[in-house]
Amino acid sequence: MDIVKTEGGSESKTQLPFGTIQFSDDERLFLQNQLENKLTQEDISKRPGPNGTPVYYIETWRAIEIANQTFGFNGWSSRIMETTTDYLEQVETTGKFNVGVSATVRIMLKDGCFHEDLGYGTAENQKYKGAAIEHAKKKAVSDGLKRALRNFGNALGLTIYDKTHIDKVKRESRRAKTNVVEQPKLINPHFSHTQSSSNSTQANETSTQQLLTSQTQHAAQLQHSTPPNPDPTEASLSKIKAETNDIKSPPNSSVQDDLL
Repeated sequence: MDIVKTEGGSESKTQLPFGTIQFSDDERLFLQNQLENKLTQEDISKRPGPNGTPVYYIETWRAIEIANQTFGFNGWSSRIMETTTDYLEQVETTGKFNVGVSATVRIMLKDGCFHEDLGYGTAENQKYKGAAIEHAKKKAVSDGLKRALRNFGNALGLTIYDKTHIDKVKRESRRAKTNVVEQPKLINPHFSHTQSSSNSTQANETSTQQLLTSQTQHAAQLQHSTPPNPDPTEASLSKIKAETNDIKSPPNSSVQDDLL
């Protein structure tokens, strides 16, 4: 927000365009510390590679989640700068399609700092041409996004290229996990308003207390207004006695006349 004085002397707040919003000193320090953190075993995925060699990587959804936690959901943006179809071929024997696409993706922070990188995606043996192109483009954009994010630091994927750290992750993965405690995620505190958060927390506590009080009063009213349920054992005995009396009582005259 930028405060601008009008001709009448009053002040008004205007939203600065994205790319021109400067980080505060505290926020810059927070980002620097967060980006230096290495990815944990839970953040790194593994898939089979060439000749059975495992390939370690970070999934796209996880990279986006870490970026949101670090920069804030409105503190960064992604942009597809260019996509190129490198090859598109149809196999004569099967009629299926093979496609290869490259994509350049740019990641920009709110202060204008950006990194961009090239991603690549392929789609093999697809029945339909459109589906093959779609799958290849999505893979290329996802790859480009992750490769651009890694340039910001360890926490956003640069850790994957640290062989020493990957060896450590391998050793940890071989150990049996007995007690797994989920650690709380540290989220950038600078893109939320402290005053608004405290007011929201206080309002939630008040609302919860009012709800509990209302439920207690309602339960007390039901207890006084609803008659106690009869004992099911007594009700069953009364029913059995009534049926027994009906069996023992003599038939009335009209029934006797019918029988005769």
